[in-house]
Amino acid sequence: MPILKENEFSSVNLIDSAGLGGKMLNKINLYKTIIIGYSFFIIGIALIIISTVTGIPVSAKEILRILGTALLPASLISLTTEHYLRKTFIREMQEKIATAINSEFETIFNLKKIGISDAFSKMPESIVANLFSLASKKIKIIQTWIPDLIQLEKHFIDAIKNGAEIDFLILDPDSIHSNCRSIELGYFNKSDARESINGTLKEISRFFSENNSIDKVKVRIFDETPSIPMYFCDDVVITGWFWKKQMCIHGPHLKIQGEKTVLFREMNNYYEKVWENAKEYNLKENSKRMISTS
Repeated sequence: MPILKENEFSSVNLIDSAGLGGKMLNKINLYKTIIIGYSFFIIGIALIIISTVTGIPVSAKEILRILGTALLPASLISLTTEHYLRKTFIREMQEKIATAINSEFETIFNLKKIGISDAFSKMPESIVANLFSLASKKIKIIQTWIPDLIQLEKHFIDAIKNGAEIDFLILDPDSIHSNCRSIELGYFNKSDARESINGTLKEISRFFSENNSIDKVKVRIFDETPSIPMYFCDDVVITGWFWKKQMCIHGPHLKIQGEKTVLFREMNNYYEKVWENAKEYNLKENSKRMISTS
């Protein structure tokens, strides 16, 4: 989804857009008012003429003349009042609608301006997979561990074929923070998170060794409190939050787009700082160890 330009959501543009519908309604109501007004006028003239016809009782003639005479000014009054009252009402409605639309789109514009281009109730796995397959520069992932790694493997290969490099930042399995995450998730054993992390590291080693693409992949392990998981893909980031009693992939996620946006820059700066302080995880050594023990 492209980043929207500021002038796409100006109040003038929205009022003008709402004005297209307003002008159409004005025309319809003007025609209705003209028809009603002229109908009164014609009926009034007709009644006055009928009142002059011979053979009609005098009392009936007088009633017809009075009615006809009354309808003539009534037609003019109806033409005037109906036209201006309806025109004023339509204009007021048009402005209220435009104001409401403007308020909604202003919020959307502000979100897009800082980088938020979409939101999801849970991890958008199909979108992330597609982004990875199309990546041509860099994929960067910071996570405690990656529970859906197997589903992403073929998309990593697509990215490498496109010329992309892949960096993984995984929580240190021996870190105290891995025990804390186990507690947050409500796991019975504190070591459960550590086992999941080790499982992710083993899968990364196995997969990229089997596909002869270790040179395109770097892995580091960090020992600090995880803030937010982030999946970078060129100029897009999919991010979520670490929840209590719930895996982060099952909670809400945001799509951040645009390297120059505030959120993208801040997230990228955070990633680079964590990467700088993290320890290297030697994929080649661990791959050889896995092969020798298999």
